[in-house]
Amino acid sequence: MSTQHTAPGKPRQAGRFFQILGILQRHGVVRGVTPEKLRAVLEDLGPTFVKLGQLLSIRMDLLPQEYCTELQKLRSEVKPMPMDEVARVVEASLGMPLHEAFPMFEPVPLGSASIAQAHAAVLPGGEQVVVKVQREGIYDRMASDIALLRKAVKPVKWVGSVGSIDLDMVLTELWNVSQQEMDFLNEADNAEEFIRLNQDIKHIGCPQPYRELSTRQVLVMEKIDGIQIDNLEAMRQAGYDVADICLKLCEHYMKQVLDDGFFHADPHPGNLRVRNGQIVFLDLGMVGRLSAGDQAAFEKALAGVAARDAASVTEAVLAITRHSGPVDRRALHDDVKAMLDQYLEMDLGRMNLGDIVQEYLRIARDHGLKFPQGITLLGRGLSTLEGVVADISPDINLLEIVAQRFARKKLSQINWKEELYKNAQSVYETAHKLMGMPTLVNDTLRAALGGELTVRVETASSAAQRREERRRAGRLNRSIVFAGLFAGSCLLSLADVAPRILGLPWIAAAGFGLAGLHGLHSLWQMRRSRD
Repeated sequence: MSTQHTAPGKPRQAGRFFQILGILQRHGVVRGVTPEKLRAVLEDLGPTFVKLGQLLSIRMDLLPQEYCTELQKLRSEVKPMPMDEVARVVEASLGMPLHEAFPMFEPVPLGSASIAQAHAAVLPGGEQVVVKVQREGIYDRMASDIALLRKAVKPVKWVGSVGSIDLDMVLTELWNVSQQEMDFLNEADNAEEFIRLNQDIKHIGCPQPYRELSTRQVLVMEKIDGIQIDNLEAMRQAGYDVADICLKLCEHYMKQVLDDGFFHADPHPGNLRVRNGQIVFLDLGMVGRLSAGDQAAFEKALAGVAARDAASVTEAVLAITRHSGPVDRRALHDDVKAMLDQYLEMDLGRMNLGDIVQEYLRIARDHGLKFPQGITLLGRGLSTLEGVVADISPDINLLEIVAQRFARKKLSQINWKEELYKNAQSVYETAHKLMGMPTLVNDTLRAALGGELTVRVETASSAAQRREERRRAGRLNRSIVFAGLFAGSCLLSLADVAPRILGLPWIAAAGFGLAGLHGLHSLWQMRRSRD
């Protein structure tokens, strides 16, 4: 059972409309809305608009970066709901008296926000839970306010670093996101999906939802105690290795992004607890999702950043974005290259992955490209996480972790047995040909001395041909070195030299070892040249 949405009365709507107009007029929005002015307007419009502004602050696909940065300063200060209002919402939503559902229900909230507030409670079976209760009438109030704001801002122009913004589209998208936020069953679904994707990872968790007691207006979740992840003193007193916890957090977050395509979009310290050695993610009301294609394109972009390859990054940006009109690819490539040039002399460990993603979002906006919502949420999520890391373990770097993941993935994809067979055969054939080289050289010199040698030079070779020639020369050089080491070690194995290793003179064993290492290195080089 859930509460019904009822339309607010016309007198209230008219009063609220004139109130909104008065606030807009007082701030002079008809002359343009700067980022600072937008934040001030939302604060004056009240808590529901502050919440809308907070939602907008992570949507660089909707607003320029300077607006999003300013909106991140918004803070919601709202009065807690009185207990009788909380009881009405819970009882109407669950269809039973409050005391039957929760024999103990703490009247003082754990926290209060513009949409909902949370209370500690105990179930009849003794389980400790947190009950998230939606404010009475908030859905209708937000629907009405957005409709009224849509009417009030028709003549308003935005003053930013880019051209005009489709305000109607922004408000439509904002209302869609708000509706998702106000349906608590979405958060329950997200929590269950997170648990399923991480059920085999012992050091990661999230609160278990109680589905039978959860509705669109009420969410009942397992209560998590633990230590907030930025409380370093408490962490150390509890015996935790802070650097190890932070490393596990970062590695798992990239697992969420690159493997699952399902990630927590707001990993600030208040949403991260450490309990019994487990990192617990709280509040999965806002999550990001990436399709398989988006994940592949994002991986390609990251690999391009690590290699400072502007062409590869440009291709990835075009693959992951949506655009309705023609795209100036050369100009896009130039902007991407200019951005990458800032990092030419910088080690991976000094790069900030969140800033790089945010920069890509800005470049995309400048070229009329639109990233999917998952990527925009990822940009905010990465920036937030890197802020946490900088405070608790600044030596850890997300981009280095990504590079290590790529290296492990690359190595795991190699069929070493097949590679050894193919390249050993190649080395053997090359060595066999080398044995005939003295005769060939002798014949060539004889022909040259007799004036019978004809040399034809082709200078019009392509770049691809020249690369292939260099590749073949490199293979030949490596084969010569390998053959020399191997043959020399075979001869040295006949010597009577002590000490002996595995029945061989130590110098012969060392030669065979060097030949083996050189052979493995040659195989790796051949593998790279084919890629």
